[in-house]
Amino acid sequence: MTKLTAMKAFQRKIDAYCAMRLSPIFSTNDADALNAYMRRLIERRCGPQRTGGHTDWDVVARLTGVDAAMLAVHQRAIDPAFDAIIRWSKDGDAGKDMPPGSRKSAADRKKAVFAGQPKARAETVGADTTRPRDDLAKRKPADIIDFPEPLFQQWTDPATAAEIARAQSG
Repeated sequence: MTKLTAMKAFQRKIDAYCAMRLSPIFSTNDADALNAYMRRLIERRCGPQRTGGHTDWDVVARLTGVDAAMLAVHQRAIDPAFDAIIRWSKDGDAGKDMPPGSRKSAADRKKAVFAGQPKARAETVGADTTRPRDDLAKRKPADIIDFPEPLFQQWTDPATAAEIARAQSG
């Protein structure tokens, strides 16, 4: 798939998301402005302005013309689209300078990340030091009592459902 085809396909997904999730919440003009803003982000291959790992709603409000308070209130509906755009733009930028056959797969990248970390040794990984494991096989099971004594000697039968309903309504 060419880059242009991939971009158009992703834009269609974002358009569908906006139609399904944002149109019921925002006015038509606001939903269209957010959708256009997201399309511009896709075309530029960048994410929205973020501060401290969170979307800066004041900047988004200035660029879209939508009220910042309204954006902040409905951030749980908007952020998944922004997160998808950020992931998509990062995936597209990862192999820009590399020839197509030399890109690493996700499994290879994961192996490379974990290769530099020290291996955990068996004696340091959550060993249960309170009792040896060998004692479990030697333990005698508890005796089975056919008719155990009740914990409480006094018993009150619960009321039937009909009696409870009559007491609550009366």
